[in-house]
Amino acid sequence: MKKLLIFDYDGVIVDSLDMMVKVVNKLCRSCNFKHNLSKEEVAALFDVNFFEGMKKLGIDKKEVKKYSHAAMDFLKENGLEPYVEEIIGIEKEASKVKKVEYCKRKYNVENEFIFYIGDTRGDMIEGKKGKIKTVAVTWGYYDRRKLEKENPDFIVDSPNNLLNLFL
Repeated sequence: MKKLLIFDYDGVIVDSLDMMVKVVNKLCRSCNFKHNLSKEEVAALFDVNFFEGMKKLGIDKKEVKKYSHAAMDFLKENGLEPYVEEIIGIEKEASKVKKVEYCKRKYNVENEFIFYIGDTRGDMIEGKKGKIKTVAVTWGYYDRRKLEKENPDFIVDSPNNLLNLFL
């Protein structure tokens, strides 16, 4: 049976936390926040769903979507485009659960053969809500200790370990 691998982009494919800190603080300044958020505070916005975290700060989803970056450009520049079937970014859907449901319908793969690969507690929570396998990677926004709290199906510490998981 074929496997469907769904990758989170930020923190898994690209190290984007510094960029996210800049974007979030720019959005916060536009909402008249008095201080900048630290890396840890920005990473904590991903505890469940990033948009929910931003909503708690009083920042509208429409404002956040204006700052989505070009994942396909990154994939092309790094020779990864042939390995990616589709990108479902925030401009299409904010909810990772809905993204998972979309992939289930489109690719017609059984739940036990679908894997959500992410780097935050929110990724693990939403993957489990979608009733698929979750794979936590420790090189992204969250460390192993934080990721273990969500009981992912697998935890990997390097891209090579991730590759070996699916070979």
